[in-house]
Amino acid sequence: MTDDTPQEMAQADLAEAQREVGEAQTMFTLASGLDATAQVMDTLGFDEAADGAHEAATAARMAGATDAIQAMDWMTAAAQWGSVADDLKQESEATGGAYAAGGRAVKAEDALAAGDLDEAARTAAAVEAARSRAEEGVLHKRADDLAGSASEAAQAAAMAERAARQLGD
Repeated sequence: MTDDTPQEMAQADLAEAQREVGEAQTMFTLASGLDATAQVMDTLGFDEAADGAHEAATAARMAGATDAIQAMDWMTAAAQWGSVADDLKQESEATGGAYAAGGRAVKAEDALAAGDLDEAARTAAAVEAARSRAEEGVLHKRADDLAGSASEAAQAAAMAERAARQLGD
């Protein structure tokens, strides 16, 4: 397990994607050159050499395709880690808002319990307490939902990373 933040994970996965894109481009360029060599060999009548060049070009294209797939997996993982970071930021904001609303509710409830309010102040305190408790509940629910979303995105990112690693280099 690593202590990297989701944002750092996204950046690392994006760097891996860029590396794989570079490797794919190299392999496709190599395949193109090998195809040209095979055509020259065919023209000159060197069938065995041409066959070898065609096989090498096919292998280079396959390696390039594998690198391209790895790049897509790394990009998917990076996007998922970005979602994790966003979800966690929003979760912390919702949690902070819930605690603030809970604090306002407690203040209003304490004022009601003290009993030294006139009718208008009691009504205002009761409304504030109810409103703040409702806001607190909504924000806690939102925070829970975001935590679940972050967890799902982290799992999806880890799966995409595993898929990229399984293709190997």
